[in-house]
Amino acid sequence: MQVVRSLWPLLLVSATLTLLPGCGESSDGGRDAQPGSAPPGQVDVEGSDVPEEQLASIDEEGPVVEKRTVRRLAFLLDRLEQRCEGRRSRLADFTVNTQQQLDKQKGVERSNREILEDVVEASTAEATGRCIDLFTLYLATTGEP
Repeated sequence: MQVVRSLWPLLLVSATLTLLPGCGESSDGGRDAQPGSAPPGQVDVEGSDVPEEQLASIDEEGPVVEKRTVRRLAFLLDRLEQRCEGRRSRLADFTVNTQQQLDKQKGVERSNREILEDVVEASTAEATGRCIDLFTLYLATTGEP
C-alpha cells in the first residue's frame, strides 16, 4: 500500500504534463504517426488510387491535402465525365499530362485544378466526344499571346 501511495504523485504529474498544451506532443506537431491520419479539414491520400485524391496530392505537393481540394477536383471530374467519353482515371491522366506538357513546352505552370476548371468551362453541356480533344485544344491554346 505504501508503494502505491508513493507512485500517486508521479502518475499525477505525468498525466498533467500530457494534458498541458505543447506537452506530450510528437515531433510532427501533435499529429498521430499512424498512416491515414490528418488534421481536421485535411485527408491523408498517400497510396490512394482515387483520381481526385491523386490530383490533389500533386497540386498540394504532398500526401496530406485539403478535403475541399479533393471535393472540387471530384466535382470537376464528374462534370467532365458527363460531357465527354472517358473514365475519371483517364481524365486525371490527361490532366497531369497536360500540366507536364505546358510546363515543359511552354514554361506555363498550371495546377491540375486550374486545368480541369478551364477545360470544363471551355466545354459545353451539349458537347460530347473524345476528352483527349478538349485537352489537346487546351494545350495548343494556353500560353499563346
